[in-house]
Amino acid sequence: MYLILNSSNNLRGDDLFMANIFSLKDFLLICIPIIFFLVSFKYKTKKKKIIGIVTSFILFICISINILCNVFVNISIGTSIDKVKLIPDGIDVSFIKEENNEDNFIIKMQPYIEERYVESSKDNKKIYYYILKNQKNDTNKYIVTVHGILGTHKQVSYYSEIFYNLGYNIITLDLRGYGKSEGDYFGLGILDAEDLVDVIKDFNDNYKNTKIALFGVSMGAATVLTSLDLDMPSNVKCIIEDSGYTGVASICKYQLQNMLGISPKIVDIVNPSVKEKAKYSLYDNSSIQGVKNTDRPTLFIHGKQDMIVPYGMCVELYNSCNAEKELFLTEDCGHTESGYNYKALYTLECKEFLKKYL
Repeated sequence: MYLILNSSNNLRGDDLFMANIFSLKDFLLICIPIIFFLVSFKYKTKKKKIIGIVTSFILFICISINILCNVFVNISIGTSIDKVKLIPDGIDVSFIKEENNEDNFIIKMQPYIEERYVESSKDNKKIYYYILKNQKNDTNKYIVTVHGILGTHKQVSYYSEIFYNLGYNIITLDLRGYGKSEGDYFGLGILDAEDLVDVIKDFNDNYKNTKIALFGVSMGAATVLTSLDLDMPSNVKCIIEDSGYTGVASICKYQLQNMLGISPKIVDIVNPSVKEKAKYSLYDNSSIQGVKNTDRPTLFIHGKQDMIVPYGMCVELYNSCNAEKELFLTEDCGHTESGYNYKALYTLECKEFLKKYL
């Protein structure tokens, strides 16, 4: 989702090929107008030479734009390159929480966690998910916690612990391309929503008579909201979303323009490359469609100082939701900070909402 490039980072030529950023196919394509250009000088008449040179120039421009789009897509959403190293200085990425510290709840609870995977119905990629039964409370109620960009299931450990301490069982997962889950390109919440439905269905095949609430943060929030427009099992009763965006195209345009100073029109330029390489469109299933078409109660959470995903998107989602709904905005919080800065109030809001609808 966060289409972040940084010219100050150096990638060696062999790294480009190894990371599938610049392919052999691209190299061969760019050779075509060059060969055409050289051949043009062998024409005997001046007119043919000019036509040949102009044609080769046009071909070069068109092929170059296509290759640049492919490179942009590979760097932005390809899973083979470390995105953290590409983030420019000055961009606040504090929302990417440390996953592997000794206080991580999921790591501490590892002995009690059941690891499973399901093959995606879309492309047979393995999507890993993790089940933590509450050791203090025997219940058939589960909270699915879904992580955001550049994370794994451990990224939402903080929230998993909140819901665990409220007495619920936990299901958490690695979205495609993250952690153990397979995938050549990140799903940005679009493919992830389909994977999430697959996870819930696989869980239901193995665990009967359960009630489920979905919780997601940032891209994870967009994932759970987008999934509402799909064939989500009926035992999913309600939704809590924190800092989600209205749609992939809309958040990309916002971030390109407001964070990087790049024209949002680039979204439409690179979208054909996304379709070709990642097999989905940036305009496919969206959070806004999900909330419009769901009858599941939803709690919307957002910080008004969010510079990554503007809180106006949360308001738009809330207003578009036709189900029972609640809105929790924090005045002085940035992206995904509400739960950290106001843990007691945040926990209380979630507790009362789940008590009512799960």
